[in-house]
Amino acid sequence: MSRNTFDSLVNEICGHEVFQQRNIKHQKPIGLQLAVTLKRLGSNTNIRDIASMFGIADGTVMKYQERVITALKSLKGKYVVWPRGEYCRMVHDQFQEVSGFPNVIGTIDGSHIPLWEAPSNKNKDVYYSRKQRYGIHLQGVVDHDGLFTTYNVGWPASVHDAKVFKNSSVVKMRSQFFIEQDYLLVDGAYPLSEFTITPF
Repeated sequence: MSRNTFDSLVNEICGHEVFQQRNIKHQKPIGLQLAVTLKRLGSNTNIRDIASMFGIADGTVMKYQERVITALKSLKGKYVVWPRGEYCRMVHDQFQEVSGFPNVIGTIDGSHIPLWEAPSNKNKDVYYSRKQRYGIHLQGVVDHDGLFTTYNVGWPASVHDAKVFKNSSVVKMRSQFFIEQDYLLVDGAYPLSEFTITPF
């Protein structure tokens, strides 16, 4: 991550209530909390080594991570937006230009977020995927530029894309997502429907 991107991210989250002073002890700078969180999420370095690297306690690593993730999640409505109005027309136009298909509102696919170790719950085996590792399922719809317009995360990695899709808000509340003849381009893992087009 570039320094400019890092600084922009600090500016985006700095006003969140999790960083406001809650007791007499003053919180460390948000930049430090973000750096610790990015190191934790972006590497397989264990908590003890991260704590040592930043000169903080093991529990502080988790506290910083919890705060930063809470602040980042609050930005979803600002950056993850379903195409409407002019944005929708632009998405339609751009997809038609590259694919020849009119009214495409996005593409969807699933991926696995690998876990460093098996979950500690009794159902840990459902998190073991066909890729021979533990993981969480992430399924997202993206626009013509590859920007997320909605996503679903949290299903175990062993769950098939089609089942995650069937249980997603995009399907369950489809009237809020698809207007007129909008549809998604999907791969062969997904069913053909009135709002999905699969490969021939």
